[in-house]
Amino acid sequence: MHGTNTPLMVGLGVFVLAALGLFAYILLGGPGQEAQEPAAELPEQATSSPAEEAQGEIITAKHEFADGVHTIAGSLDLPTPCHQLRTEAATSTAGAQTEVVVDFAVVEPAPDTVCAQVITPTPFSVSVAAPEDAVFSATRNGDGVVLNLVEVPEGEDIETFEYLKG
Repeated sequence: MHGTNTPLMVGLGVFVLAALGLFAYILLGGPGQEAQEPAAELPEQATSSPAEEAQGEIITAKHEFADGVHTIAGSLDLPTPCHQLRTEAATSTAGAQTEVVVDFAVVEPAPDTVCAQVITPTPFSVSVAAPEDAVFSATRNGDGVVLNLVEVPEGEDIETFEYLKG
């Protein structure tokens, strides 16, 4: 043979494989580590409790009450830009308490629609006439979700008010 150093080649191969393995280990997060989402900071005005958060999805939205009308506005992530979001609010009264249920309906595109699989933030706004002390809840396609309302400070406009999502 022409001076081939077999032990050197084997050692180099082992080193390259070990380096690739270490890179894959770091890239995938190592054993027992799950992808962590950043914890959402809930402002003091938030209306959800830890018990409610255990129920599932949380939809955070801005809330404003003016002239007998509640306005809720925010953004909801949809699976594709071809999905549509429909929101509506319904009121019911039990005794002296008025409840407002906001329904978020995500409408699937037609089966033959070709669409990029890109999560798409979709804005929404819904208004409903109800007493100032009305209690709010929400559903998404009929399933209960937690509605975390962030009060728009007096003197601020719901369209321009920004809150930290955490």
